[in-house]
Order: sequence, then structure tokens, then C-alpha cells
Amino acid sequence: MMAYICEDIPISRSEKFRVFSDGQELAVYCGADFDYVHMLTTDLVEVRVETTEKVEKVDLRPTRRGKKYILVDDHTVTLTLARGDYYCFELNGDLERPLLLFADEPKPFLTCNDYKVLAFTEPGFYKVGEIALESNMLIYFGEGVVVNGYVCGCDVKKVRILGNGMLYLVGETEDRHMPINLERCEDVEVNGITIQGQNHWNFRMNACRNVVIEDLKILADMAWSDGIDLVGGENILIRHIFVKNEDDCICIKSSFARSGGFKGFDVRNVLVEDCIFWSGPRGNSIEIGYETNNSTIEHIVFRNVDVVHRETQENKFHRSIISIHNSGNAIIRDIVYENIYAESTDENFVQISHMLQPSWGEGRGSMENITIRNLTLAGGELRPSKVSAHAPRDPEPRVTRNITFENLTVLGDPIRSKEDAIAHGFTLDDDVENLRFL
Repeated sequence: MMAYICEDIPISRSEKFRVFSDGQELAVYCGADFDYVHMLTTDLVEVRVETTEKVEKVDLRPTRRGKKYILVDDHTVTLTLARGDYYCFELNGDLERPLLLFADEPKPFLTCNDYKVLAFTEPGFYKVGEIALESNMLIYFGEGVVVNGYVCGCDVKKVRILGNGMLYLVGETEDRHMPINLERCEDVEVNGITIQGQNHWNFRMNACRNVVIEDLKILADMAWSDGIDLVGGENILIRHIFVKNEDDCICIKSSFARSGGFKGFDVRNVLVEDCIFWSGPRGNSIEIGYETNNSTIEHIVFRNVDVVHRETQENKFHRSIISIHNSGNAIIRDIVYENIYAESTDENFVQISHMLQPSWGEGRGSMENITIRNLTLAGGELRPSKVSAHAPRDPEPRVTRNITFENLTVLGDPIRSKEDAIAHGFTLDDDVENLRFL
């Protein structure tokens, strides 16, 4: 292992919250528009939150989990968290400075003779810069470790990035590195860490295979700070992650522009489940698109996802809880959304449509066999939705068929027909074949 100097952690501490876990005070750090705290437990942990403001109410999201708290006094509440609980603690309706609570199981460092090991085990701040991955490599981030740097790998196999620590890339504005950037990698595991980024995609995978991502937290606040961008790939499992950012939370793409055209990669066999998303003004919560050219995107499942907020900005751009924006000639098929719960959305609810945007694709793609089952918009205002076979300003329909909504609920009302859907903000294109509400 290379020698890195451990320094005091320079991240600002919260001026609003103090948090105690089983009586021990924890470090509560600041992002630009959130505070956050991380704790370890193998079972249950008693948490006390003290705040400088008088407690009028606390919203604990995701709300459908029914988490309760006890008001101890005007400035103190207690609650019990279980291993694996991730919650947004919103005091008095303040969304400008929520407290993010993460309770993870400990992930101790284990010697692994088959891997080259880069281990940060002592708590502190490490200025690292680029970490270049090699095949058969293990990177470990211990609890209390903050690594200021970025991880990149190209054409490597058997890589593990593990631990309870943090990868931190805040303050960089010129080179705009991604905290994790993987290119044509295979057999990758990322488990347990927190990423705090700023002004770029936080986790990009381009044409990777056999990837497992679990217990990941991604926190970012600036433009284009996507959570996970999957640009082509096969056999990808993303499970139990939390994303609060300014742009898309999870985004599946299949192409990018290059000189003379588009480079396309197929996407297949992707499962995203048990996730919590807070998407910011420029982002979709669960997105396929916009870059979808020279490829097939198929066999994708999103399951058990809570969207606690979907913010907006004045410049509308079809941003939604669930969205497929097919700007290219891709075949998009066999997509399942199941048990998706949105607390509210400030712009759109569902968008399944084609786009005309030459910088993202050549158009004329197709979409078929899309099932949206057990989708709920629980609160907020009624927002628009759209299912369309047309791109804007193009009179010719694209192949768009076999779109099924099963057990859709909008603001407490069951949607079981096209008439119900239209009455609840849906615009439905007659050229969509076999569009059903069950």
C-alpha cells in the first residue's frame, strides 16, 4: 500500500443538529444543502437528535415505513433505527437543511490474499487524487475515513470497493472528475461506502458486466451531479442505496456522441431495488434516456423504490418520477417498475415518450412491453403525466406498444382506466398500441 498522510477532516460540522447513538455523540457533517450522520449497528440503535430550533414537527421519510419518534423536549427527539435504515429527518418542514440518517452494519477489513489491497483503516482525511484500479484489487475505506480523490478503472476485472468510510470529491470545478468512473470493467463490487460529490456524475459505469452495488450513499448538490449512470452494461445489481443530488438519481443510457456518430452499447439484465431517492431540480428520479442510440435496452427491473422528493426548476424539461426519454434509435423493451412510492413531485409524474434531440440520438427508436405495477403518488399537487408514441414536432409515430399500468394510485384515487388516468393529469397518445390501466 502507498503511504498517505492522515489529516484532520476539514468537512464542516452541523450548526443545527447534534446526534447521539446509544449515548455517544457522532460527527454530523455538512453538505451544501443537507447535514448527514453515519452510525454503525448490528441490530438496533437508539438515536437522540438535538436541534437548535424548537421542534414543531418532524417528517421522517420514507413515510410509508411508518417510523415514529418521541418528542423529549422542545429541542430533542429520540427514535430507534435498525441496521440498514436510511432516513431523511426534516425539521419543521425545512427542505433546505434536512438531516440524513444512515445506520449501516459494520464492514470490517478482512485480509484478502488474492487481491492487491489499498486500505485506509485509520480515521481521518486522506488527500489521494486519482486511484487507478487494477485487476484483482481491493480498496477499503474504514469507518471515520474520508478519502479526497476519485477512482477510475478501464478494462479491469475482479475489483472490490468496500467499507464504511467516504469518498469525497467536493470543491473541484476545473477537471470535473467523477468520484467513480468504470470503463468496460467486469466482476465489480461496491459495498457500504458514502460518496459526497459536487459537479459531475458521481458513479459512471460504461459497458461494464457483472456488477454488484449495495449499501451505497451518494450525496451531491451541484448541476449534473447524477447519482448512478449506467451507460451500457450487463448483469448489474443495484440494491439498498440512497441518493440525494441535484440531477438524475439513477439513469440508464446506452450511447454517447463521438466524431461521426454515436457509440452504442446494449443494456440488459439490470435490477435496481430497495432504494431511496431525492432528486433535485434538474433530475429525474428513475430515468432511461436520453442518450439511447445504436443499442437495445432490455430486461430492466426497478423494484421497491421510495422517492421522497422530486424537485423542479422554472426551465421545465419533462423531469419525472418515472421517465423513459428515447432520443435515439434504441429498442427499449421488457421494462418493469414495481412497488414505486413517490411522496410528491414538483414537475411531472410519469413520462414515457420519444424525443427529438440530435445531440442525444438519431431518433426513430421503439418502446414495448413496459409494465408499471403498484405505483403510488401519495401527496403534493397533481402533476402531469404523458405516454406518447410521438416526438415533439414530428408527426410520424414511433413503435410504442404494450404499456401496462397495474394498480396505479394518484393522490389516493385508484386509476383503472384511460378515463381515470386522463382525469388525473395523464396525456395519452392514440398511437400507443395496447395501452392498458388495470
